[in-house]
Amino acid sequence: MAIVGEEIGRNYTSKATRNTMDTKYEINPEMQRRLDQWHYHRPNIGQPERFQTINNATRDLARLIMELTPPGRQQSIALTHLEDVRMRANSAIVLDEQSLNG
Repeated sequence: MAIVGEEIGRNYTSKATRNTMDTKYEINPEMQRRLDQWHYHRPNIGQPERFQTINNATRDLARLIMELTPPGRQQSIALTHLEDVRMRANSAIVLDEQSLNG
């Protein structure tokens, strides 16, 4: 289990516990998996092209939303959700493939 405390500004001990305000919390595997998501993940072969395909498709849909809907709260929410879709799809390419490949 990798200890990532120094990289994200936390004080972790080598026994996989977290010290926060004199309270110790043990880092379980789920917590470690979530902490590992904040590391830089270098793209593998073929991933940048897939990122670009997703980015292009969501940008085209954003343009369509802005052209066909009036500016306002609902349009803003739609665009915000579209940004989330793009980020999560690109994250899936990196993080989910990483978990499948070991």
